[in-house]
Amino acid sequence: MAGESQYLKADGCLVSARVRGNQEALARADDRESTVALFQYLDPTVLPGYLKTDSLRWGEDLEAPERRVEVLLLEQAAPGGRATAVMARLFATAGSSVYVSVSCPDAPSLAGARADVATRLQVLPPSN
Repeated sequence: MAGESQYLKADGCLVSARVRGNQEALARADDRESTVALFQYLDPTVLPGYLKTDSLRWGEDLEAPERRVEVLLLEQAAPGGRATAVMARLFATAGSSVYVSVSCPDAPSLAGARADVATRLQVLPPSN
């Protein structure tokens, strides 16, 4: 839906992944600053100190040695007691972003769903 893919697991976890272009208005000096700007655009209460570093699989070639791309991670409790994690990266030069959210009924389910995302989701290099 509108460039977003959603996956609902049997345990009630919902994973949403989006890739967006035309993000130049949020681009800053580097990818990290740009990604912080993306989080703050989506939620102005997010402070840079809330964000942790994580990574996702980079590229499609499953035969090649695994490569990873750094993302910033925000973990928080969601309404209704759900546990959520948001992983994102804004590629400043390309003006594109990847945004992945994982929402689960509880923290143990979230840990398992995040592990699945880290194993199965592949981020493709942005195209200019």
